[in-house]
Amino acid sequence: YPELLGGGRVSLEFSDTGVAVDDTTASTLGDLYNSDSADGKVPISFRAHKRLVMSPVGEPLKPAKSFDELIAVLADAMLCHDAVWRHCGIFHRDISNNSILVVRQGERVRELLIEFDNAITTREQSATRPERTGTFPFMSINNLENEGVPRTAPDDWESLLYVLCFYATVELEGIGRREKPDKEQRAKSKDFKVIVEGLVAT
Repeated sequence: YPELLGGGRVSLEFSDTGVAVDDTTASTLGDLYNSDSADGKVPISFRAHKRLVMSPVGEPLKPAKSFDELIAVLADAMLCHDAVWRHCGIFHRDISNNSILVVRQGERVRELLIEFDNAITTREQSATRPERTGTFPFMSINNLENEGVPRTAPDDWESLLYVLCFYATVELEGIGRREKPDKEQRAKSKDFKVIVEGLVAT
């Protein structure tokens, strides 16, 4: 889980020569890639365009049916991230609202962690990695303020927390349903506000 059905590198065929080459930063930049860097400061990382066909097929987080479902999926995402880190030695480095999918298998709801484009192994982590990776609204404070500081698993967990905050605020109306809450829901929200204000006051 998940199951890889197929995939590989994407090749581009040049119309003038008919030659097909892998779509990578090296083939795209040519001599520029072989130079020390593009601007004399930051080395150019090697990137290859790959596509994978996997099963099961997931849905975006946005149409989650309820807050309970959202919390369950995000909790499952943290367990998945922890397993990938501990057993495979891989840091995801780009946790965002687009990298977590909802998978429904009968009555069971799980997550599917995707977008490992910026992932590195723990072995690579010991090397110098000057680039700053991640989706800006969900990047950890450590990643935003200290570009040269090595990324750790808690940085990804912090990003996951920001995903929860995003759906609890900005995308609040996108969870469960979009129509206005009824009187009972408004009363519960008011009670919740009173409780929060009381906790802050103490």
